[in-house]
Amino acid sequence: MHRRWQLKFIMKLADSANFVPPKSFGAHLVHWFASNIIIRIIDIYIVEFVRVKPSVATQPPNWTDAYRQQNKMADQIQGLLEPGKIIRPIIDHEGVKLLVERLYGISVLELSELNGYDDKNYKIVEDPNVKNPLITNHSPHGYVLKIMNSMDSLNVSVVEAQNEIMNFLNARSVTCPKPVRNVYGHLHSVETIGGKQHAVRLLEYVPGELLKNVPLGEPLLYQLGEFVAYLDNKLQNFNHSGLVSRQHIWMLTTVPHLEKFKYVIKDAEKLDLAEEVLEEFKYAIVPRLEELERGVIHGDVNEMNILVSPKPGCRYVNVDNF
Repeated sequence: MHRRWQLKFIMKLADSANFVPPKSFGAHLVHWFASNIIIRIIDIYIVEFVRVKPSVATQPPNWTDAYRQQNKMADQIQGLLEPGKIIRPIIDHEGVKLLVERLYGISVLELSELNGYDDKNYKIVEDPNVKNPLITNHSPHGYVLKIMNSMDSLNVSVVEAQNEIMNFLNARSVTCPKPVRNVYGHLHSVETIGGKQHAVRLLEYVPGELLKNVPLGEPLLYQLGEFVAYLDNKLQNFNHSGLVSRQHIWMLTTVPHLEKFKYVIKDAEKLDLAEEVLEEFKYAIVPRLEELERGVIHGDVNEMNILVSPKPGCRYVNVDNF
């Protein structure tokens, strides 16, 4: 019922890289399919808990501890996304062109909107006939302008941390977008767009096919597992103050907050399953959250954030969208 075979399969992939999978691989799979998100969150935590803390996993949870932990979590998740709240940037293509010219001196030749959930992302190709002294090393494949949603833009330390992560990984031979400095010499700025404040940054475009657009075979999935393990191993050495106290609706620690979003599930069977999983999480996981290992991961490795490039005899995997 909980479809554990999905997690078990990815754990087999992780074994090939000699990497401990429950935290890293489970967390990355959470967003693959929205209809399975709550189910996978529970499976990840249960598998991780039983593996990391076998001596106490079989003990029944203390309901007093559970109550205290839930109250503590409620205090921590104040300010998370609420149902119906509009946080996505509101801007048209002409506004994007003016924005990127003002902040980066780029005269836009081609502009197309990319996939985005809460944020807005645009692929930009600059006009080669217009000189731009503000960018010394021009990206041959173009750029991605990222306009962050108004809620996450309130915490600029997270934006700074994301930029630092990309520079950190690029310096360690992990292919990912590279931040570009604006006219002020900064890697991001906060701009008023549609009456709200949004963090804006420009990244070098990384060419490749989205994972969702390529045939999925065992070799590619195997390589994907190795890549995510490699990525998480690198991130074990990354620290940033902006991530220490961050709370976000997509984080595994905020699963109980998903109660407020159950109304979107119209299918009675799926709703029952979601409610069952939420209750199991509160009973089995919440009392022991403090015992579980925590660390920095990408957190949203899904078929829309993985780029695949063909190479002789194989495909090369890299990550996008930090």
